[in-house]
Amino acid sequence: IDIPEKLNISYSYNLALILNATKIILIVPIVEEFVFRGIILKLINFKYSTLTSLIISSTLFSLIHFNPLSFSLITLVTTFVTGMVFGVLLLRFGLFYSILGHIIFNLIWFILKMNEGIYFGLIKSLSFNITYWFVILISLGITVFLFVNFIKKTRS
Repeated sequence: IDIPEKLNISYSYNLALILNATKIILIVPIVEEFVFRGIILKLINFKYSTLTSLIISSTLFSLIHFNPLSFSLITLVTTFVTGMVFGVLLLRFGLFYSILGHIIFNLIWFILKMNEGIYFGLIKSLSFNITYWFVILISLGITVFLFVNFIKKTRS
């Protein structure tokens, strides 16, 4: 069977896209959660406090995503914060939920990355006025409050 060249390129692209999506959305979250939360966080948590354990494992998680060729403070902070969130999910609900949270995060990232021209165009068109920053600060405050309460509950 002769496959037209254009169709063959499209097939190769689609196959590569499916394999890459599977790796990013399913395989990487399972492996990373098993290693960073299922092993590292639990081992550290035997010797140190919950907060210290979360910080250490999240720092390691963040550093594994560090790319010295394209340094991005946003990437380091984002991976650190998501590492903390996934760690809390593990400690509070178990490994399945930290994996699920990681899968959802990577799925959203993958969709945004596939449509980054549209996404970043939308972000640039938004007016980041005082209301925007107020909502962000309130959301951050609620997140910190819930996180601190979780830490207090795990200590008692």
